[in-house]
Amino acid sequence: ANTDNQDLLFEQGNRLYIKGEYSEAVQIYQEITTSHGLSAQLLYNLGNSYAQDGRPGKAVLSYLRAIHLSPGDPDIVGNLQLLRTEQGLFQPEQPFVRRILHLLEMNQWCLAAGFIFFFLTLVHLGCFFLPQLRKRCFWLSILLVIILVFCSVSAFYRYQEFHDGVVTSQEAHMRISPFAAATSVGILQEGRVIRPIRTHGEFSLVQDPSGRSGWLHKDHFGLIVEK
Repeated sequence: ANTDNQDLLFEQGNRLYIKGEYSEAVQIYQEITTSHGLSAQLLYNLGNSYAQDGRPGKAVLSYLRAIHLSPGDPDIVGNLQLLRTEQGLFQPEQPFVRRILHLLEMNQWCLAAGFIFFFLTLVHLGCFFLPQLRKRCFWLSILLVIILVFCSVSAFYRYQEFHDGVVTSQEAHMRISPFAAATSVGILQEGRVIRPIRTHGEFSLVQDPSGRSGWLHKDHFGLIVEK
């Protein structure tokens, strides 16, 4: 019964989107997330609705959440890139190593590390039962250990991105201290990805991709992975 209700709501949201009633579609999709949980397709449709409704911050946030559930989905990635281009949310040039780390999501790096560890175990068993191959097994083990360490470090790096957030407000002032009356040190563009560092009351100390930091009210951003 719950599944049938979810499907009906989902189709209702889709019809509203097709009719151009984007705010109403957002409400329906949000109702599904509250009562039935999240899925990549639902977040993708929610992101599309936010984008058409003129709320780029919420759209970017929804797309990034969808990518975590469906890494590499070409439709989600394509719409995210298109929205960022339209809004002038150009991403800073990534170093080569960071581009390599972004080839896979955290769970995929973990899976790769698991396969490497399993293969490394087989190699060590082979060395135990076939002493004549120990020299070859030694160098192969060294190579596998290096790959295993790289996969583990990559997974940890991608895990750090789970703490990132997205600016969802047009007037997102970073302040010099965690108080509403504190002096503004700059405005963050809606849809920009930020990294919260620590929290004090209703404010979080955040850092943007350029390295600027300041205190931002919790109502002005949303976490990609909610706690």
